[in-house]
Amino acid sequence: MHFFSHIKFPLLGFLVALAALMVSQVVFGVVNGSLFDVPDLSAWLGILVGNLHFGLSAVAVYLLPFLVMAVLWRCVGVPWLRVAALWLYGVGVSLMLAVNVIDTPYFQYTFRRLSSDIFVYLSQGFSGEGGLLVGGLFLQFWPYMLYFVVLDALSIYAVVSLSRRCRMHLLNQKHGKRAAITHTALSLVLCLALDLLLVRGGLFSQHKPLAAADASRYAAPENTALVVNSPFSLYRTLGHSSLRPMCYFPEQELDAIYTPVSQPASVLADSSLVLSVARPNVVLIILESFSEEYIGALNGGLESYTPFLDSLYTQSLSFRGLANGKRSIESLPAMFAGIPSLMDGAYITSPFSMNRVDALPSKLQRHGYSTAMFHGAYNGSMNFDSYARMSGIASYYGMDQYDGPRSDYDGTWGIFDEPFLQYSLCQMDTMRAPFFAAVYTISSHNPYTIPEQHKGRFKKGPIPLLETVGYADYALGRFFAQARKRDWFDSTLFIITADHAAQPLSDAYRHGLALYSVPMLFYMPSQLPPSHRARMFQHTDLMPTLLDMMGLGESCCCFGCSALRGDEPFHVVYSADRWTLTRANGSRASLAGNTMESTDDTTATLLRAMLQQYSNRMLQNRLMP
Repeated sequence: MHFFSHIKFPLLGFLVALAALMVSQVVFGVVNGSLFDVPDLSAWLGILVGNLHFGLSAVAVYLLPFLVMAVLWRCVGVPWLRVAALWLYGVGVSLMLAVNVIDTPYFQYTFRRLSSDIFVYLSQGFSGEGGLLVGGLFLQFWPYMLYFVVLDALSIYAVVSLSRRCRMHLLNQKHGKRAAITHTALSLVLCLALDLLLVRGGLFSQHKPLAAADASRYAAPENTALVVNSPFSLYRTLGHSSLRPMCYFPEQELDAIYTPVSQPASVLADSSLVLSVARPNVVLIILESFSEEYIGALNGGLESYTPFLDSLYTQSLSFRGLANGKRSIESLPAMFAGIPSLMDGAYITSPFSMNRVDALPSKLQRHGYSTAMFHGAYNGSMNFDSYARMSGIASYYGMDQYDGPRSDYDGTWGIFDEPFLQYSLCQMDTMRAPFFAAVYTISSHNPYTIPEQHKGRFKKGPIPLLETVGYADYALGRFFAQARKRDWFDSTLFIITADHAAQPLSDAYRHGLALYSVPMLFYMPSQLPPSHRARMFQHTDLMPTLLDMMGLGESCCCFGCSALRGDEPFHVVYSADRWTLTRANGSRASLAGNTMESTDDTTATLLRAMLQQYSNRMLQNRLMP
């Protein structure tokens, strides 16, 4: 019956697609190789085997319609089935390669493989004139677009050529209609069974489909992104939540191991940081994509791109700042409510964002504070405006509210930092004291645009981001220069941090906690003498620290701890299907699926207890103190 001839073409098409995906994985590794530490040839071989494992699974998903149509064409011989099969191949392989190629430069900003929440992120971030943003990104990354077109075209051309060379053996003519139907059905069943086997990860004692966490079989935890491909990550996270009920410990024992709820403390371990002024204004400044590494005062003698922040550091209380994620959309819940995004998608865009939460702005409102947030991007960008209101922000000022000249628009994201910071300052003048104001900058973001009048003014570095870091630092300096003239300046606590760290420049910032290092400055010289504390201070520590610092006597539910108490600080993050907890003493635990890797049992127990509290409270809507 020439059985093999009828599945030969679908299998060859499958192998061509796999080869193209492997080429894109090699390019990904070359472009991002400096972000990983692969020790030897043996480690690289493990990564290669893992790539084949995950590549087979991804191709099996994206080419499933092609496989079905190609088998039908080879068995039946109708010309339009060949055309349909080739179209389905083109769509499947183009989508697969596009995702992997796009993630090659994008990974340098997120340090995680692309997941399905990118669709929500894009729908929120590309409102307004978002088409200009897309066009700008295509122009900036045109070499990758060209590389995608060439690789995609070669793959499609190869399969079209194979389809022309394959000889037809029409079953209906040689063996009769009944035999043809039987043979076609058997061919389809065989291909579908093989495809399903590959989707699930093969015959490796798997009790569930292959997951990103399985990459740890082939590489060290910090190198698993070299194993997983982005098409796999994308489809595996569609409609999937990493949160599930957890029961590592009985509920009656859980709080004794770890609880996110803290009550007002009558005695603090570090009472020197308690402000003596009652109800000070609070201005939280969140800098876009601002790594600690770019700030000379914080980076241990490396080059500085921030002269103003360097000077402010000498007058501030500072900590070892750590973000709880690598994306802007993950920053506000961590800072406002002590909620890190320990799930596949961002908390803001998840169904859990509707849970009852007592965030910092809401708490401050109860103590008589007026509240506002300033973000120069389009209203609706990353759902910041909606989330801010749910958190207790009474007034939101975005690009829609800005009334300055059109020339202040950066052509992509929103209003340049310098004019928008000045606008924010003027709006603060109208707020009733005491007030809480969150200010979020945008200029140090791709495509790194500098206002025309400032071009050539700021230091350029090895990456385009650094020039805009210099501009944002300058805009911040101008903001402080004008703020000092306000009557409310001396009674205001300024907090300066960043939403996340950005591209590392040196080896010291490419691995471990350093990937999340951001500034964390508290500026109020009359109340907080300048000093640097080596204590870890993650974003989720901000709310409990402020509540103690201001003496508000509020309880809170958050996944951080106050810097004024004696609790051991920690850092928790979720990336690439893996939860990682790092304690101040250097001990570390990492959980992927059911596989725990830890330096000691105590840290592993703490991580499990923390995840049980996080998942169950999130699922049961128990985030109130």
